[in-house]
Amino acid sequence: MAEADRIASEELGIPLELLMENASHRIAVAARVFLGGVAGKRVVAFVGSGNNGGDALGALRHLSGWGAIVGAVLSGPAERLRQPARRQHDILVKLGLPRETAAVDDADLVI
Repeated sequence: MAEADRIASEELGIPLELLMENASHRIAVAARVFLGGVAGKRVVAFVGSGNNGGDALGALRHLSGWGAIVGAVLSGPAERLRQPARRQHDILVKLGLPRETAAVDDADLVI
């Protein structure tokens, strides 16, 4: 995936932020379909420091907007998140959404 992102970004000129936004929306849609709706459902994401982690964080933002209760478990300190994943994290913080949770056992879906 990293190579596909590189080609799309560097050779085709598609901004990484746009690629991440599209990927995060598709993940959220897939979760909504899988769960048969997300309002009131608990969704937790395990988040690495790279672009896939940013995709997961963006998906949590979309899911929250649709009424899901979201949480994230970061693989390390937020300061280690690389851009544009760090930007996704910062957006969640500004929205007041939880960044970490220990409620994995109670989750309806883990991403």
